[in-house]
Amino acid sequence: LFEKQTAFAQSAFEGLMQQTTKMNEIYSAAAKDISAPIGARVSAATEKFKSFSL
Repeated sequence: LFEKQTAFAQSAFEGLMQQTTKMNEIYSAAAKDISAPIGARVSAATEKFKSFSL
């Protein structure tokens, strides 16, 4: 019984770690997708300010 419980706990933990890894990848991809347009706008604004100062 103890061996079966240990195997189940280990299996459940490994599944949890796989799901956590997948969720982290999804969140990272979403953050990159969200920040890309913002970064582009900041770059465009920076270029405009540089042209004003010259």
